[in-house]
Amino acid sequence: MFHINTIRQYNEHIGKRTVNPDITLVDLSEHKVEHPQPILYNIYAIYLIENDDVPFRYGMGSYDRASGSVYSVAPGQVFGYGDEFNTESIVHGYGLLFHPDLVAGTELGRTMSDYKFFNYRSNSALIILPEERDIILNCIRNITYEITQARDNQRKRIMVHNVSLILDYLLRAYERQYQGSSHHSGDQRIDNQIVTRLEEILSEYITSGQGRKSGLPSVAYCAEQFSLTPNYFGDLIKRYTGITAQEYIQIRLINAAEERLSDQRLTISQISAELGFAYPTHFTRLFKKRLGITPNEYRRRK
Repeated sequence: MFHINTIRQYNEHIGKRTVNPDITLVDLSEHKVEHPQPILYNIYAIYLIENDDVPFRYGMGSYDRASGSVYSVAPGQVFGYGDEFNTESIVHGYGLLFHPDLVAGTELGRTMSDYKFFNYRSNSALIILPEERDIILNCIRNITYEITQARDNQRKRIMVHNVSLILDYLLRAYERQYQGSSHHSGDQRIDNQIVTRLEEILSEYITSGQGRKSGLPSVAYCAEQFSLTPNYFGDLIKRYTGITAQEYIQIRLINAAEERLSDQRLTISQISAELGFAYPTHFTRLFKKRLGITPNEYRRRK
């Protein structure tokens, strides 16, 4: 499985030049898909697809694309083209991808969990109205313009504002499409609920500071919340997300660490202890393993 940890990695993967390390926009029709494969994203991605015949996979299951047009991916999720994808096909549409760094420390960064369409619960494309599509495309044009401008005090603020506007319209589409709907059924619905509930458990564990007294959240701890054995729980998570339960937990911890590193008042040791690491060196080792740089190097790049 291919891993995308940075915007630069994504751009290199599709043969595009990197202009901004935190955000990129791509006209998908300009980039041929030579090696379709599942990708583990550690960045956010939103794909506005105009074809209705492009097969996608979300986690380890098929993506319902019946009448949808927008696909959303969050850090720690697996997304890619389906096995039946024809590499001669041209995918028409646009991709907006941004690193968590872009929104870290902003109001949008603090409210990202409100955008429920990023959860594994919704493995169907979002249906948007033509008017909403026009607004989203206009936001994409605004971001494209800002990416090419010289750095000033307003550039990032304007880009984040446009990203936020896009997410708000997608949230409206999500609520219109799923509120009160039992769209999924059978085993797949159960898997969706387990992964969504796992996200909630980890979010509560991290934000409550439970790590200070209990250490890192373990697979066994998470399994216990579902009254399942660790092995069976791990199998369920791997079946639906494509990664192990341990990897899933680690990605959530590193995402939380990135947000905290934007606060210069917190030391590395404080962040490490808050998340549940026994020693700062353990935190640094995992952070570098996942992102390729140390927490201090990450902070210096901010």
